[in-house]
This record gives sequence, structure tokens and C-alpha cells, in this order.
Amino acid sequence: MTGPGRRTRVALLHPHSGRLVVDEHLRVRLPAPDPWPSLADVLYAAGDLYAVGDGPRTAGELANRHPGALVAAVQRGTYCWMWLGGAGGCVLRLRAGEVWASLAHAWLVAGLPVETLCDHSGGRLAGWASVSIRSRTARAPSESARPAAAYRPRASR
Repeated sequence: MTGPGRRTRVALLHPHSGRLVVDEHLRVRLPAPDPWPSLADVLYAAGDLYAVGDGPRTAGELANRHPGALVAAVQRGTYCWMWLGGAGGCVLRLRAGEVWASLAHAWLVAGLPVETLCDHSGGRLAGWASVSIRSRTARAPSESARPAAAYRPRASR
């Protein structure tokens, strides 16, 4: 049985040092049944269910409801609002989607500042030397197993 969780691996070259940064995390697409949202490193919501209110506020509310997620993203139309850094973070607006939320997670895990994530000419991601993303559907948790537990130690929160 599969669930709404995606085990995602992002590899990127650090834009300053050139070293390879590999980030593995659990990305969950909402709506999702419990316990998936509470296990997520990245939450992604799209569609009419999350169209109420404005994008930044909705992304912030999502981050507050799920403080374990480092990135909470809300897609409406061609825009995606990403709340970065958990409950105390900031909002970034991009013409992007679900995969970019995982890239933002890898950026934060690499220790790069949020301010340098975007250039100031329309929300394009800046500084990506090279990026590779792979994801696959995670299995439903059995008993009390936490599918994200194996990935959390690798992420610096």
C-alpha cells in the first residue's frame, strides 16, 4: 500500500564551496491522513481545498499547524508560496511548484541563507550550480513506525 508521502532525495552543488550536498526528506502532498502531515519535512498543498485566504497567510498557517515541517508550500494557479524555516520562518513566492519546495528544503539543509535563495528579478531560484532530484512513494507506516525517522538525522533543523 502506498501513501501521500514521497521519499525525496535532492543533490546539489553548493554554490559557494562547490561541495556536493545530499538531502533526503519526506515530502507530503495534502490532503493526507494522519500521521503523514506530522511526519513531513516538506508539506505541499494545491488546488481548491487550499484556495481560501491569501497564499502567504495560508502557507504560514500550514507551517504553524505542522511545526516539524521545514518547508510548507501552497500552490494556487501559477504561484507557489513557500513558508521556509518552520514556525518562525519567512514566505517566498515563486512561479514554481512541488519540486521547488524540495529544492528549498535542500537549500536550507545546506546551511545557505534564505535571503540568497532567490534573485530579485521575478522569483527565479538563484545560485543553483547543479541539481538532481529523485523521489518515490513511501510505504504506509506499519504500527508505530515513522517513515521519516531515517531521514531526519541528516537534516539540520
